[in-house]
Amino acid sequence: MTKIFGAAWCGNCSTAKKALDTIGFVYEYVDIDTDMDQAQANNIRSLPTMITEAGDRLIGSAKIIEFVNSQSN
Repeated sequence: MTKIFGAAWCGNCSTAKKALDTIGFVYEYVDIDTDMDQAQANNIRSLPTMITEAGDRLIGSAKIIEFVNSQSN
């Protein structure tokens, strides 16, 4: 499953989540403040970060939204 790494205090994370939820994109959200182990295991250095099922890594809400929109067309 696609994972989105973010945090409650991250405005760009909230933007990405809202956009994904609006189009019904299915993902697992990992809050780095409550699940630091998963963040460290995935070498998360920037927020938001999406890791797709294929292993692609997208950083930033604009890149995440662009990718998801390209998948839904």
